[in-house]
Amino acid sequence: MNLMSNKKSIAYLFKSGRVERSQSNNEYPDDFFYGYQYVKNNNENTIIVDITKIGVSGPMNVVMTALTIPFLYVTGLHFTVILRLLNKNRIEKLNKYDVLIASTASLGTAIALLNTLGIIKSKLVFIVIGIGDLLNNPLRRYMLRNVLKNTIVVSVSKGEIEHINKVLDESINIKYLPFGVDHKYWKPSVDASLNYVLSIGNDLNRDYEILLSVWKPDYPELKIITRHNIKSNLNNVTIIKGDWNEQVLSDDQIRTYIQEANFIIVPVRQTSQPSGQSFCLQSMACGKAVIMSNIIGLWDRVSLVNQENCLLYEPGNKESLKVCVEKMIDQYSMKEKIGLEARKLIDYKFNSDVTGKTMLSYLNSAVSS
Repeated sequence: MNLMSNKKSIAYLFKSGRVERSQSNNEYPDDFFYGYQYVKNNNENTIIVDITKIGVSGPMNVVMTALTIPFLYVTGLHFTVILRLLNKNRIEKLNKYDVLIASTASLGTAIALLNTLGIIKSKLVFIVIGIGDLLNNPLRRYMLRNVLKNTIVVSVSKGEIEHINKVLDESINIKYLPFGVDHKYWKPSVDASLNYVLSIGNDLNRDYEILLSVWKPDYPELKIITRHNIKSNLNNVTIIKGDWNEQVLSDDQIRTYIQEANFIIVPVRQTSQPSGQSFCLQSMACGKAVIMSNIIGLWDRVSLVNQENCLLYEPGNKESLKVCVEKMIDQYSMKEKIGLEARKLIDYKFNSDVTGKTMLSYLNSAVSS
């Protein structure tokens, strides 16, 4: 069954940030849209819904916070989001669409619950990112196993899929969605690189402590773009405030920082999440050699090959990270070769066109089931 021929309506549910970008006249990378533009090109009835504007997402008061935190801890479900969804007008708005696509754990699990209860009728495609870390509790495992049984679950990490299948005994039908970056936007620059090393990211699994602990005064300048409250006494370390959702730095500014960097480091603590994925792939698309933490959630162990298109270090291991840093500094030809191979990998496998084609196939599956 074809989405276009059957005029099925598709709604990507996003917070502010993506919505503003999609409505802007400025060029923007489509990395975090999970194939939206490709799907829309193949199905005109595809739109983005701002969940903040319809009242599903937003700040919580003291009472809601007090109820949500323990409920989330015990069940893995977000009490406030469920309560906000249990509104006649919001239910009617969401039920107008044949398929809903959710990319946050709080919204995806809440819609899955209401879908299981028959309140929300639309098919749900739930892009899980980091849900594997919710499964270390028997009750949460039980809840999520039952809530997600009728949902099309997709993950951008093969490592996370393996973890979820192992913990839930493969009771959820979870599929792989390759996360691709906009390889027309993120591209190598003809200008010469500057002599600094770059790291970017705000998620809680970023391990800037280990990165700062191995950095030496005689290393190149290290620039870290983050909203994390980190400090360093080293003269060759610069901390720059940055936040993707709030556009503290524009996409063009971030691209320039990447293009002009000597090489890239993505320091991440051990996790089943594909933490650091987007920044790593954006940097690879710009032809940069990347040092990445070899976490459980590494999204594709077959494609990411140590010392061929990236350097992998053991998470939490200072000596392992230090060895990788010094290889990048000392071995120019190796660094350049890794950068070239990294760009080839993006062109072949990890770009937003591949994401869109795969998502379209899952949407066709959703409307035909």
